[in-house]
Amino acid sequence: MLRILTWGIHILARICHIRQKPPFRVAVRAVHKMETRNKNVALSTVGVFLVGFLLAANFTFAAVQGDFGLFKRMQIEAQEETLERELDRLKLEVQLARNKTRRMSDGYLDLDLLDEQARKVLGLARGDEIIIR
Repeated sequence: MLRILTWGIHILARICHIRQKPPFRVAVRAVHKMETRNKNVALSTVGVFLVGFLLAANFTFAAVQGDFGLFKRMQIEAQEETLERELDRLKLEVQLARNKTRRMSDGYLDLDLLDEQARKVLGLARGDEIIIR
């Protein structure tokens, strides 16, 4: 039936000298080419955005958790504070040791310190003292 209608339209078009549009198959091919082109453009656009997103995600991850990221920086700053406190403690300890060394030297002898060290290191005591342990 469709064939008869198509044949009839062609005959009427020739009688009336009406210019025909391209056959249906040609139009379908053109539409198919346009749809394929649009799909390729859409896929390439999605691909560009996907690559851009992945690059941004990678740089964001590196900025936050990488070797030079924010978390590593916070960790290093906390470690720096701990080491500075330990350095202050060690400086005080060195200062006390230098003071004791100076007080026990030949040029300056502190008899109280000498007595204390003799009691502590050698276990000495005077004859009139009682030692309780």
